[in-house]
Amino acid sequence: KIRKNRYKFINIGCGNKIHEGFENLDFYVLRFWKSKHTGHDLRYRLPYEDLSFEGAFCDNVLEHLHPSDAINFLTDVKRILKKDGIFRIIVPDLEKYVSYYKNKTPEEFNFFGNGCNAIWNLTHNWGHLSVWDYEMINLQLSKIGFKNIKKCEPSHGSNKKLLLDVPGREWECLYVECTA
Repeated sequence: KIRKNRYKFINIGCGNKIHEGFENLDFYVLRFWKSKHTGHDLRYRLPYEDLSFEGAFCDNVLEHLHPSDAINFLTDVKRILKKDGIFRIIVPDLEKYVSYYKNKTPEEFNFFGNGCNAIWNLTHNWGHLSVWDYEMINLQLSKIGFKNIKKCEPSHGSNKKLLLDVPGREWECLYVECTA
């Protein structure tokens, strides 16, 4: 069913982080009769018309999709964004995990105890089905047709409305923005 969006921005994979002024979409709807977000399986076409949104935010979602499903999902996000609409993506950064595995830095990773446990966390815990670094996300976004792809600093970006980054995860995450 195609939904008519009420807002110019969408928070995809919102979990329990509901943002005012956004369409909030997530796979799980625990209390559907009181839910403030729409339930949707992200492996399937997003339930919105083409060119519906000025911006999209996606925090720690891609890694929960198999690579082929993630590419289909990214393609569909481009479909629902207006021309020059901004897409902000946050994922656990494979490069940071591998760096820790090899060099044991930064310190924030130390709670894993060892490099192998850190890699296990990235690849097998929390329902993770794919891993991403800047090179791979840039490649896939480019193939889909996104433009102006850039790595960002946490809480810095092109549109203040899309700076919904959860503090405290900077040590393990990659922040990327691009335009449709």
